[in-house]
Amino acid sequence: GGGYATKGRLGIVSDPHTMNVALTRARRGLVVLGDPSTLGQDPNWQALLQHAKTSELCSSRRPLLTSKQEVLDEAWLRWLAPGLQVQLHGLQSSPELNGHLGVIRSSANAKGRFEVELTGTSRPNLSLKPGNLKACPPKPAEKSAEETSASQNGSKEKNDKTTKKAAKKFGGLSALVEADRPKGGVEFSKTFSLAAEQLHYSGRLCPGSSVMVLGLPSSTNPESSAGEVRVSQGGRWQVEVSKAFCIQRGSVQARPGKKGLQVVESASSSEHLLSKGIVVMIDGLKNQPQLNAEWAIVTSESANDGRWEVELWGQSEVRKLSLKSVNLLPEV
Repeated sequence: GGGYATKGRLGIVSDPHTMNVALTRARRGLVVLGDPSTLGQDPNWQALLQHAKTSELCSSRRPLLTSKQEVLDEAWLRWLAPGLQVQLHGLQSSPELNGHLGVIRSSANAKGRFEVELTGTSRPNLSLKPGNLKACPPKPAEKSAEETSASQNGSKEKNDKTTKKAAKKFGGLSALVEADRPKGGVEFSKTFSLAAEQLHYSGRLCPGSSVMVLGLPSSTNPESSAGEVRVSQGGRWQVEVSKAFCIQRGSVQARPGKKGLQVVESASSSEHLLSKGIVVMIDGLKNQPQLNAEWAIVTSESANDGRWEVELWGQSEVRKLSLKSVNLLPEV
């Protein structure tokens, strides 16, 4: 409430762990709505606000709430940008293309038309008016692996009644334990500012392109990690990379079983997953809390005190640290 804000306290909003989860769970985009003067009382929020202002990502304009067509058309023009996926409609000269999906490849030219590359065809790029483009319809929900298997193999479903009942009863928990936490990991996303030579890609490099980030290994590829280009700024590319890190903090583990919820003992350390060359996320540092949630690459294990030598990745300057295994969350 206002009383907390006047005292420089934001409650749970200022908790760094809560803030970290709120900002890193977004997959496609993130919009933060709030009062800068209030959020700016917290040093972490102040740093984020300053970064957003420097990157020209802050907006103080009120959202458009209107039914006037000219205002809506103006808003649509502002939204159209290279890399945006759109659907074609209203074409009279080529009506067979209506409904096709495409990707905008260039900003509006002198005639106000956009160059659009059609998806899944070999046709040359088209020069289209904004009125012939609209937002893509939402994708239909994909069937889960369990549903697909059941539809293809009815006999398997009958032979596995017990498992099916357990999954029905504990569907939400099963999704949390298995889908949201692959191999016991929790997924985090991070955006890096990289030069083109640090990226491996095919075709044209533009917002929305899938790339491989060289020098940042993964659990499946020792040479690079998959990422997606978001935007180009100052000759560098903002690339979002998502990774799942092993977070084990308790001494027990809950999971659905045949007879209900099963609670089993679980190791509280993930040190056995650490090895040279893997990516880790720094966590739990008290003397340098600003480094928590940063990603690093393990370079070696110290022979003296059991600490691990790591090198921060994506920083403007090379920085090496010697950290305990409890402060390193390995990628899974």
